[in-house]
Amino acid sequence: MDGTVIDVDPGKRVVFTWGWEDHGDPPPGGSTVTITLTPVDGGTEVRLVHDGLTAQQAARHAKGWNHFLDRLGVAGQHGDAGPDEWAAAPDPLDELSCAEATLAVLQHVLRGIGASDLTRQTPCTEYDVSQLADHLLRSLAIIGAAAGAQLAPRDVDAPLETQVADAAQAVMEAWRRRGLAGTVG
Repeated sequence: MDGTVIDVDPGKRVVFTWGWEDHGDPPPGGSTVTITLTPVDGGTEVRLVHDGLTAQQAARHAKGWNHFLDRLGVAGQHGDAGPDEWAAAPDPLDELSCAEATLAVLQHVLRGIGASDLTRQTPCTEYDVSQLADHLLRSLAIIGAAAGAQLAPRDVDAPLETQVADAAQAVMEAWRRRGLAGTVG
């Protein structure tokens, strides 16, 4: 996914371009999304309008937007939408979608880890939580480098979930661009 924020009215509206880098349907910048927030009794109405789509693209995107807006509603009411069944059971199933599904499960676990948990022991006797996180992030950097990923410097002050999500996104994008064919050196 690729997009550029083109307008922000803080607390009220955000407008951004939307498109897909890999399969280009629509291509980056090929459509525009406007999200409007309106105060209502007991909460906030979220209105999303996605312009610039063909009828087929609109139907496909509506399914996705409805899924994720429903999850946003659950998170707003309960503080957490829980695991995302779309991320945990992707279709089609290939090596990259399996990696993304694994990441989705991991992020749900990481969401509950706070600074006070970093010194706790893990089932891996040689690692506490902080050391295991370091190991995971080093592994992501190595796997990503094999596909040409450029990871941003680690923000050690960010929540662990954010650190892993940022690194994993760069790795997954690099592997999606590269593809799985051939060998790496």
